Amino acid sequence: QDLRNERDFARSLIDTAQVIILLLDRHGRIAMYNPYFTTLSGYALDEVMGRDWLDVFIPAAQRAKMRDSFALTLAGRPIAGTVMPIVTKSGDVRDVEWHGKILYDDNGAILGVLYSGLDITLHLRAQNAIRARERQQATVATLGRLALNEPNLGRLVEEAAVLVRETLATDFVKILEFESDQKRLRVIGGAGWGAPVVGNTTTIDEAGAHALAVLQGRDPSFLHELPEAARAASALLREHAVVSGIGVAISGRNGRPFGVVGAYASSPREFSDDDVT
Repeated sequence: QDLRNERDFARSLIDTAQVIILLLDRHGRIAMYNPYFTTLSGYALDEVMGRDWLDVFIPAAQRAKMRDSFALTLAGRPIAGTVMPIVTKSGDVRDVEWHGKILYDDNGAILGVLYSGLDITLHLRAQNAIRARERQQATVATLGRLALNEPNLGRLVEEAAVLVRETLATDFVKILEFESDQKRLRVIGGAGWGAPVVGNTTTIDEAGAHALAVLQGRDPSFLHELPEAARAASALLREHAVVSGIGVAISGRNGRPFGVVGAYASSPREFSDDDVT
């Protein structure tokens, strides 16, 4: 009865714990995990039982590192606090802090490795958001100092374009100013483009112009929200394989916008509210 009580208590802990409990056999195949991991990963245990853990759950770029970690654990060096991502059934990537140790049978033979894992995805995202916000606030302060110390608007705008690109971690930035007739926008600053862009002009009714979407009131305007035909119409974006971007209006005098600033990336990118600000 005592053994049954102990077994039932252990099973209750495994079933109710809000952490991952995972058992791999000595070959790295999935032997067991708890209901929490079923919920987190989207995979029922019977879907993946006996399959290689690395092939199912670990991103391809991280598999060699995880394989080395597993081998070290089997060699008697248990892991503690190693952060390794997993990929869920839906394709979502979760950051997990792992702790692992060897599990032996009654005869001292290695059964496999027992892991516990804590999902720290939200924690890391919050930390990254704070760091990004701090970088952005520092950039705003730097732009303020530049504006006070740099009498040449052209140089100021070029420096601003570089700062925006670095702070938002995008590939390209361009800053456009309205010409006096308010019918054309001229690029007055850029960063990251393969060819000079300063001096290029865009009419405000040009098909597919991202700046037009910004000025039509969709401020901020995200590139992925534009129709495919409109995105394909921009030769500059096509040439640089741009797939994501954000544009915002620059305030001017008398209620008229000064122009537009756009930041672009050649890989899928989501922009936060802090990025917009």
